[in-house]
Amino acid sequence: MFDPDASIVLLGARGTGKSTLGVIAATAFQRRLIDTDFAFKEATGQSTAAFRKLHGASEYQRRAVEIVQNVLQNNSTRCVIVCGLVSLSREGQILLSDYGQTHPIIHILRDVDAIQAYLNVSDRSKVADLLDATEKTFRASSNLEFFNQSDFLRIDSGLSPGQRSPAPRPTLKKAERHFLKFLALATKIENVPALEEAYPLSRVRVDLRSFTYAVSVPLSQIMTSSLDMERLEEGADVFEMKVGKIGES
Repeated sequence: MFDPDASIVLLGARGTGKSTLGVIAATAFQRRLIDTDFAFKEATGQSTAAFRKLHGASEYQRRAVEIVQNVLQNNSTRCVIVCGLVSLSREGQILLSDYGQTHPIIHILRDVDAIQAYLNVSDRSKVADLLDATEKTFRASSNLEFFNQSDFLRIDSGLSPGQRSPAPRPTLKKAERHFLKFLALATKIENVPALEEAYPLSRVRVDLRSFTYAVSVPLSQIMTSSLDMERLEEGADVFEMKVGKIGES
């Protein structure tokens, strides 16, 4: 359990949507948004890529860790901090591990196909290998995880190579609702916006309700049918996916 005003750190692989989720959280909770890559450029006058090319990987790593340390130390409350790839380094992991004793550090995940579409990479296996190589480290540096469900596969279908369509407003609104609901349940953050105005109980903490409502759906049905998941889980306090034994329907 964290202090309601404790700053929140988001980390994850490129293309997982952590920057967009950072904007959503900072706007909803009226907090300062800090991106460590922007902080690096502000402190050095160069982007991370340009600095690494000019000064070498070792000096870049030293400087990046120093800047992230300053960001964490000087912004312990009422901030949303989007952390770049420096969190993959051993020094970065140590910093985040210490910070995570008193602050929520959220690992943002996303499916391979959505990341591939966002990065506009033709080889899916390269994206999968990247996620395999980084996921364990991100997980070790965080204390919470959020899976960013995406509609980018449908959004990008029909586009020619090199083109990428931005997420439409309905998709962003869905991501906003899911992420804010996640933050409300995973932390003690205050002033959470009403997530489901049609349901007055949305303003009452789940553990304080006299009655709760759960939806349970077999995974096999989710995989084989065209269920409207958004409508199905609306108003539920818990959504359960039932996974049977191998070979069972």
